[in-house]
Amino acid sequence: AVVSTQSTGGRRGSYDEWRDGALEITIKYREWARTIFIPESKTLLEMKRYCFYKVLDEGKRVHMVYQGHLLRPDTASLSEFTLDQPAIVICQISHHSQTTGLGPGTVPD
Repeated sequence: AVVSTQSTGGRRGSYDEWRDGALEITIKYREWARTIFIPESKTLLEMKRYCFYKVLDEGKRVHMVYQGHLLRPDTASLSEFTLDQPAIVICQISHHSQTTGLGPGTVPD
């Protein structure tokens, strides 16, 4: 199965072509792989949205792992992760868990 890639429709913000100063990151999910060139000022969430917007729209979670470490938080800029160049990031997709909405240590009324 191949994960469909985002069609940017020619709008600004396409990261499919090399550009000076961008990070080269190969995103891998199962047998699928895609290399993007993204500014290090972009956030982890922006990279996830660029590569997996349909999956995120379906309410699923995208987890990205680099050299055995889960990349987080989503609000961090890519420059904060010290990625070797070129970098390979492995992805896992999961469904949101069905919870009561209570956080750890929370006691219901």
